[in-house]
Amino acid sequence: MILIRILFVFLCFFPYWSIYPLGLGLQPYAGSFALTLFLLQFLLPMKLERQHLIFSTVVVFTSLILYILSHVYPMRTSGPLAPFNAERSLLNVLFFWAIFYISRYDDRMTGVLRSLLPYVVLMTACIVVVQLLYDKNFTTSLLEVSTGNLENGRGVTGTAPEPTFFGIQCIFIYLLCRKLQLVRTGYGALLLVFTSLSTTAIFCTLPILAVKMMRRPFIGALAIMITLGILSMSSDSPLDGTRVGSFIADPFLIFSDVSALLRISNITIPLFGSFNMALVPQGYIIPVALENRFLSLASGIIFELGFIGILLIGFIIRESAVKGADRLTLICTLFTSVQLSLPALVLLVGSVGEAKINSNRASLRGGGLSDSPQ
Repeated sequence: MILIRILFVFLCFFPYWSIYPLGLGLQPYAGSFALTLFLLQFLLPMKLERQHLIFSTVVVFTSLILYILSHVYPMRTSGPLAPFNAERSLLNVLFFWAIFYISRYDDRMTGVLRSLLPYVVLMTACIVVVQLLYDKNFTTSLLEVSTGNLENGRGVTGTAPEPTFFGIQCIFIYLLCRKLQLVRTGYGALLLVFTSLSTTAIFCTLPILAVKMMRRPFIGALAIMITLGILSMSSDSPLDGTRVGSFIADPFLIFSDVSALLRISNITIPLFGSFNMALVPQGYIIPVALENRFLSLASGIIFELGFIGILLIGFIIRESAVKGADRLTLICTLFTSVQLSLPALVLLVGSVGEAKINSNRASLRGGGLSDSPQ
């Protein structure tokens, strides 16, 4: 079983690498693997918390009903990819709960994560170094979709199709390390965020950076040095021709930048549409103004699932068990174009934090009288 867990963790932290061409960016291997394991274990006695079982059943049942309605009433869909969006959304929900249950109720999964996360970050860092110094397209052959990197002021893509996805992935790894109390590994993942030069990813880390700059100025200074160093490798002038540099020079440019306006509209339009309909689930349709997909996870979920979507977002934030600046960063990333079934996000939600493990150990020793875990 240990080899199966190691394979599962590998699929979770390298979710964009393709084994067989499926025409997708985020590959379904980790979710399919988790769903198979869950169904196999579900046939055996599996002690699930009642609140998790009830809530997941409500979310899955609602998603299934909306999926059926999207095919019964196809006129409610818009755009050529609307039917595909329905299937993708349903699979995202199923994969989310499968990975959640495997990471939460497998007694040894937390130990496996703690053992492998340093190697995952180290391997990712090695890939980034090779992309920076030798071959910018290193490992891109393992991806089905890639936008390239270190071109036009963009950073590395690492193990993802584009810099933004890589930066967000590293943020979730950082938060997971924080939850599992892997401090040094977490700092390594946080520094990798800045190699992506993604405006979105760097913006999401601002709450963390503000706290780190006050408590540990060295970490903030190192992040700035890394960002400027990579910028100088990708253009003649470090900030020339980059979105980061443009926003620093003129912060109000965000209101005229096409990419920024697109992301803002993908946050606001679904939210306004959902609240205008009294948070009634709208199903798997996409407003015409947003073309073929949502570019905001939280807004898209709230639009599709209504008030249940709000409960799901709240569930993700609560179960992630991150606090303070880390929680603000998590909330920011939930409004980016990340998918619900991104394994690093679900592992953050499903994994059992070290504090809870220590609490359980203490209670087993006799009512929590011992305050030092063995």
